[in-house]
Amino acid sequence: MKPTNVSTLRQDAEELARRAELFDQNAMALIDMASKNAAAGDPTARAFCAEYDRVLAERPKSMTREAAEALTILKDSRTEPRDVLAALTSLPSVGCNDDVLAACVLLGVGTELTDAYIATLCDAAGSYRKAFEAGYELAGDSDRMSEIAQTLPAGAVGFLCAGHCVGMGRRIQAARAGELEPLGADIGWELGKR
Repeated sequence: MKPTNVSTLRQDAEELARRAELFDQNAMALIDMASKNAAAGDPTARAFCAEYDRVLAERPKSMTREAAEALTILKDSRTEPRDVLAALTSLPSVGCNDDVLAACVLLGVGTELTDAYIATLCDAAGSYRKAFEAGYELAGDSDRMSEIAQTLPAGAVGFLCAGHCVGMGRRIQAARAGELEPLGADIGWELGKR
């Protein structure tokens, strides 16, 4: 590994960090070798290791125990809707974007998100029902969700997130059933369905 400039160092560091997170043994060996060479004084290895440390500091942290517990609750189709809601509302304070994405997918392949099920979730949201409904309606529109999140009290943000996850889960279920329109206006066209 002989990077010639900072952008190449950055790209190499990002790629090796990504691969190491997936337990790629070759990537882990290259990182270990660079570390040993840096300790021995190799200037290229030292520059790479410094860049690699910056990349690691900027990367999202690994899943927390609390986020893992919340996602485990979502995996069980026997979980009561109020417990599903509690797990989803916890994600903004214990998880990261990847955890929210995982929740959307788990909901998309789990219990059927019928109108009745969603109504039960709305009722369970209590005074935060409007935040849940806004998240559901705006599912997938991260710009609007961010705008609304800034206007909500701290406790309501989890319900906005929960609504988003349920809305995305329902879209995934619709797509699995062959209804592509909920994923976006252009999806059907792209797949030759129009």
